[in-house]
Amino acid sequence: MTVQVNGQEITLPQAGVILQSIDRAKREEVYQKMSTRRLKDKDVLDDLFSKLIALRHQVAVNAGFKNFRDYQFKAYGRFDYTPQDCFNFHESIESEVVPLLNEFAKERKAKLKVGELRPWDKAVDPEGREALKAFQDGSDLTEKSIECFRRLDPFLGQCLSIMKAMGHLDLESRKGKAPGG
Repeated sequence: MTVQVNGQEITLPQAGVILQSIDRAKREEVYQKMSTRRLKDKDVLDDLFSKLIALRHQVAVNAGFKNFRDYQFKAYGRFDYTPQDCFNFHESIESEVVPLLNEFAKERKAKLKVGELRPWDKAVDPEGREALKAFQDGSDLTEKSIECFRRLDPFLGQCLSIMKAMGHLDLESRKGKAPGG
């Protein structure tokens, strides 16, 4: 997926970086473009997801299970916690973590001095500082990663250097490429 920003077609991961901008209007503009683009595929993705759920359920039933969750618990060899433990964990998150996140959101809203905290306000530095840029591009990322790994363990740095030399790294974001390396 791509969007047009400043007359340039960029990928959603590239656009996502702009959500760290201190210019709130720019963040909102980019967020709205990203959301609009994602919504273009909503029906197709919803249909695919619905088909996937039905197929997974049928796989579970064919294997003698009541539902896909129980099937996956068995497939993953989970023996140290149960589905009920998961539900209990969800409740704990709701009662203990969500209130903390709400408090952090209130603090962010106050620091940003906005009337309402919006989705495009979540990645920007609340102190108003420009976003840090750890690397310039894929080549810079590769070189810095090699050096970092070399310092941790020379063998790891060598492995990454070999991967680079063999052309096994593709770190640039571009149209038609899935996000990531």
